Amino acid sequence: MFVSGITATAEDGSIVGQGDPDAKATQALKNIEVDRHLDSHACHAEVIRYKIAEGWEPAFEDAYRQAQTYLAKLPHCLGYELTRCLKESNRYVLLIRWESVDGHMKGFRGSPAFQPFVALIAPFFKQIEEMEHYEPTGIELTKAA
Repeated sequence: MFVSGITATAEDGSIVGQGDPDAKATQALKNIEVDRHLDSHACHAEVIRYKIAEGWEPAFEDAYRQAQTYLAKLPHCLGYELTRCLKESNRYVLLIRWESVDGHMKGFRGSPAFQPFVALIAPFFKQIEEMEHYEPTGIELTKAA
């Protein structure tokens, strides 16, 4: 593994220890731990499929653009991606990678970030077609771009 340009961050996502080698080393270890979780298939995926009312797509994307700041700060959230259907542009899939189902259900839902996150996306709850957790099968391929 090659580590370069490490920026140490606090739990709230703010930059800490700028120029501090100990803070950078601590952050590098955190990054390696996240990488180990991803490599060992320890993470679980939450899949949320939406069919957004026509004309509301910009508001929906803006809500998640704002809400992502809350996900990014969570130690239990390993990553996320919101994708839009090419064929029907009002259909979306949100994939959130959690370190565990408990990390999502207890860690996130019990955190101070949960209420402001929900407030931003609540207007779209009735447009959810699926919201489920999935576990890895080990059958996968990820290529570098």
